[in-house]
Amino acid sequence: PTTRIRAARAARTPGTLSSTTTQSRIAARMRVVGYVGASHNGPNQRQRLLDEGAFAVIDDLSQLPDLLMPPPVQAEPARA
Repeated sequence: PTTRIRAARAARTPGTLSSTTTQSRIAARMRVVGYVGASHNGPNQRQRLLDEGAFAVIDDLSQLPDLLMPPPVQAEPARA
């Protein structure tokens, strides 16, 4: 639990996501979403984040809620 708390606090720290940070969050069993929508990201940033263990990489922050929210559960038809 302590590792997860420290990782969560680090997640709130703005800045570039380094390899060490990504690996630490994964080790703490946190899901890592990479973001490559900033102008300073290089052409290989998406693949690098995936290689380091990010479960998804987005280029627009509007994509984030879809990754964080579970899919809606469809109700089964009522039995008569």
